[in-house]
Amino acid sequence: MKSCRMLLPMLVSLLLAGCGKDGPAPSPIDYLQPGAPIQSGSAASRQASGVAQIAGLGSQCTGFIINHGVANAPAYLMTNGHCVELFDSATVQYQIPAEGEARFNLFKDNLAGAVSVNISEISWASMRGTDIAILKTDQTLAQLQQQGLRAYTLAPLPKPGTALTIAGVPVKDLPQEEWALRQVQCKAGQTTRLFEFVWIWDRAQAGDCGGILPGHSGSPVFDPAGQVVGIINTSTIGAEAGGNCYLGKPCELRKTGVVAAPNTSYWLAVDGVRGCFTANGEFSLQQAACQLEQPEPFVARNAARVQKAPAGWQAELEGPRTISLKSGPLHSTDCRDPVGYSGSYFAGEQYEQAISSRQDGHWLLCAAGYGEDGKIQTRSAGFTTLEIDNTAPVRPMKLHVVRFDDAMQYQPLFSPPELSSYRWKVGKPVETDCADSAGYRTFIRIPRFADLTELPLKVCLIGSDEAGNESKPQTEMLEK
Repeated sequence: MKSCRMLLPMLVSLLLAGCGKDGPAPSPIDYLQPGAPIQSGSAASRQASGVAQIAGLGSQCTGFIINHGVANAPAYLMTNGHCVELFDSATVQYQIPAEGEARFNLFKDNLAGAVSVNISEISWASMRGTDIAILKTDQTLAQLQQQGLRAYTLAPLPKPGTALTIAGVPVKDLPQEEWALRQVQCKAGQTTRLFEFVWIWDRAQAGDCGGILPGHSGSPVFDPAGQVVGIINTSTIGAEAGGNCYLGKPCELRKTGVVAAPNTSYWLAVDGVRGCFTANGEFSLQQAACQLEQPEPFVARNAARVQKAPAGWQAELEGPRTISLKSGPLHSTDCRDPVGYSGSYFAGEQYEQAISSRQDGHWLLCAAGYGEDGKIQTRSAGFTTLEIDNTAPVRPMKLHVVRFDDAMQYQPLFSPPELSSYRWKVGKPVETDCADSAGYRTFIRIPRFADLTELPLKVCLIGSDEAGNESKPQTEMLEK
């Protein structure tokens, strides 16, 4: 995603040792700066020729061609599950007709030379345990390769420290004529389980790579041999204070706890897809070596994502057979581990159980079933999470102000989960005391107007997070 911040201490040491005190200091990394555009005819363009912008399926994303080894079989692409409008932790899509487009060879110096390929099917997609979509095209692998497009071998996650290259089409804050393939380099970090919003991804890897921005979702991560060793899915680049583990601020599930690492991007393992193709090159979940989930998984849905203490589970359960459960702290509970499951529940039942802890933290509830051998089968285990949050918002509150010739419009800006609702009051500065609880009203998302003759005005804001914790009053002044 970015040029690796983890290299900075090493670079500083080398500069001091080799150049003395007058050596130039390394430039700081601008994590929001997109990678350099790939030029046609370059070595980078040859490596990235099988990387495409995916459109028409819900989001502007990146994808790439899978080398399944059968020239005359349909060509398949891989991107993220969230790129095909999945947004929950329960759905598994299988063989869904689709109408999308993959645009290859998007090199900035020759965008007119792009190659378009039709997407006819979402062969498989989910955000349960991974964030992957397999897309079927209307051309064969040989037809794509004859157009100079490359297909990639899928390989395991690399060892930490491995030099990597990422190619994708970022779109954030870029005009459409700048939507082109770009490349960044960095090194692999540690592997981790990853948690974001309602999703848990079992096999992720961190990287300190600059320029991984919206549009990069689904980008391939290449090792030095040109194999795809991961698929980009999320990042903490640009994340604000507070709201850890919410959208755009994923958390690592470490042995010591749940941790949000700044300016870090993540990719997911892809090697589990290799076993999902038949000898004839067709995608099939029935292959013994396929590690992807079947479309009838176990599901647990909790009534709330966040609660103040005292908190507890109020989960609705679904599954194709008798359901067994286990729960515990999110960082130390793994739904894929069969140890700890107990009980017998049925689809449609409600599971209600208090959580003894009153401290801030994340909790996990797992749902799985017994196989014919009488053992818990965790490949299709479902899960739901619950955050206990007793802490007031820490994110600064802001007013959005629009000025007109003789008036202004103003309203507080929302920033969930930290700033999910507001109470406010407005008045003359000398008459309005923000510390006085009297006069506050719930903001109902309708902006206010003030004539310039009414200014100055004092605006008092109290923000509430998703759990209902309130901030201290904050004062904003509206001046002429």
